[in-house]
Amino acid sequence: MRLLDLPEHEIASFDSVGVAMRFMPRTGGTSVHLARIAAGGTLGRHPAVRRQLFAVVHGRGEVQVGEEPRQPVGPGTVVLWEPGEVHQTWAVTDLTVVVVETAEEVDLDARVAGRDAVRTGSAMPVEVAGVHLPAGRAADAAWTVCAEYADPALHHHCVRSYVFGAAWAQARGLAFDRELLFVAAMLHDLALTPPFDSHTVAFEEAGGHLARVLTAGLGWPAERRDRAAEVIVLHMRGDVSHDVDVESRLLQVGTSADVSGTGLEAFDTTFRDNLVAAYPRLGFARSFVGLLQDQARRKPGCAAAALTATGWADRALAHPLDQDASG
Repeated sequence: MRLLDLPEHEIASFDSVGVAMRFMPRTGGTSVHLARIAAGGTLGRHPAVRRQLFAVVHGRGEVQVGEEPRQPVGPGTVVLWEPGEVHQTWAVTDLTVVVVETAEEVDLDARVAGRDAVRTGSAMPVEVAGVHLPAGRAADAAWTVCAEYADPALHHHCVRSYVFGAAWAQARGLAFDRELLFVAAMLHDLALTPPFDSHTVAFEEAGGHLARVLTAGLGWPAERRDRAAEVIVLHMRGDVSHDVDVESRLLQVGTSADVSGTGLEAFDTTFRDNLVAAYPRLGFARSFVGLLQDQARRKPGCAAAALTATGWADRALAHPLDQDASG
């Protein structure tokens, strides 16, 4: 075995900023580099000389080819650029990437075929419908857990719930803890999924416990962990004033707008269309009604049971965004 200490080289070509690379010894027609791009930096616009694989190991960023819209990338994302494709990379957080350049054919589809964990477009975006998503370990972890355990319809609901809530706050000039709201939104319904479904407590309470566990691993102090759990639990309780608890109110606004259409008139049509275009509903209403009815049947004293007894299911199934999409 040999251990090599590869020097790091700062890269300033192509108007790059905050980029450093370690170049590994070349093998045949293939070369491998380890790239690090500081948050806010960019690997400037340039053409691929050979076929290039760009595999994100850590952090979040955006990539662009030609004049196409920027695409989000995160851990596990692999980008394939063909020779001559002009591209650029931006780092939202510190970004670590393995870059492979080769003249060989690369069949990515054969590597990912049949793997449920690989989902097109699953990388966390920087913004949705004009609403920024927070950066950092907590947001990345919450996004990853939601994307891995929720089905696409439920995952999209969690994203839309955050965006609705954050947009509502922004329109009113309300200051709020964006990271806390985002983590709560990503996790608030995960106790409806089989791995986290509790047979003894209501799903929102089980979701609160899940939030405590995840945020403990992130090093959040006890008070902040309790807040994440509280916001999740309160989304299934009576209305909370934003003057008393702004994050809980925002999750209530977001989930109500997305599930039953309550308060949807507060959001303009263009915003709603952009949000649903980015994160389609995918038959969410019908699947979600079934999930809550199952909770009500198995836990007759829970908040879901009280909700389903009010005719809520009919309102959810007649959601205006589903009617707009169908015709």
